[in-house]
Amino acid sequence: MKKFVLKQKLFAFVRKYYVYDEHDQLLYEAKGKMFSLRNMVSLYDTTTQELIYTKKKKIFSFMPVHYLYDASGKEVAVMRQKLSMMKKKVSIDSDFGHLDVEGNFWALNFGIFKDDVEVTTVSKKYFQLRDTYQVEIQAKTKKDIEFYLMCVIMIDSKFHEDKNK
Repeated sequence: MKKFVLKQKLFAFVRKYYVYDEHDQLLYEAKGKMFSLRNMVSLYDTTTQELIYTKKKKIFSFMPVHYLYDASGKEVAVMRQKLSMMKKKVSIDSDFGHLDVEGNFWALNFGIFKDDVEVTTVSKKYFQLRDTYQVEIQAKTKKDIEFYLMCVIMIDSKFHEDKNK
């Protein structure tokens, strides 16, 4: 199990995330685009400055739909919100398989499940100056880890996209 800390930038005009490992080393940075109707967020490796993934929101949709593209522009995942009364629920259909996401009412703590096995756990750290999440990922390859980290960013962006407007 790999552990990460996801922090959102405080007082930013665009959505910005920083991903640190358990030794407080910056690994990834995710940046949004200013004035983007599609709520775009792109994930970069901080050591190489290479683009890894880009998330875009479908503009006209009854229930929000978000698409994930790899660096070459190929669609690798589609995230859709499910109807639910008391919990936040999302499904992700991807090249990595089907994922189900369940979170509490405020979407501050959630889990990502693949074949009914929790592969990622996300817990909000309280009493922090900026939104900070503890992320635990059950994956072995760097590619899988980057995908699950981007899923966490997609989910947070989706559930909290209106709070800064």
